[in-house]
Amino acid sequence: MIDFTYQKDVRIEPISYTVRAMPEKVFDAWIIPNMVEKWWGPDDFTTRVLNLTAKVGGCFAFEMTAPSGSSCVMSGVYRSVDRPKRLVFEVHEHCNLNLPNNTKPQENASLVEVVFRGS
Repeated sequence: MIDFTYQKDVRIEPISYTVRAMPEKVFDAWIIPNMVEKWWGPDDFTTRVLNLTAKVGGCFAFEMTAPSGSSCVMSGVYRSVDRPKRLVFEVHEHCNLNLPNNTKPQENASLVEVVFRGS
C-alpha cells in the first residue's frame, strides 16, 4: 500500500483539460521520452528527458531550458502507473525558472494525479 498522506495545509488544485485523442495515446505522451520532450514545460522552453522509468517507484528527471539559455532540472518518482487510466507522480525537485512576478518558488514536494478518460 502506498501512503499519500500530506500535511493538512497542502493546496489541492484540480485542473481539467480535454484532448481529442484516445486515452492510450495521451497517456503515452506522459511516459514516452520523445513524446514528453515535444510538449512538456512552459511556452518557449525546451525539455530534455534525462531519465524516465514509468513504473511504481521509477524515477524521472527532465532538464528544462528557458529561451535565455538558463536551465534547471525537475525530478521525482512515479507512485502509480495504470495505463491508460491513471498516472500519479511526486515532484521532489521543481524547476523554478522565469516565474511570473509575485510567484513564490515551489520548494515542497508536489503530488500530481492525472486521470485519463475516454468518451
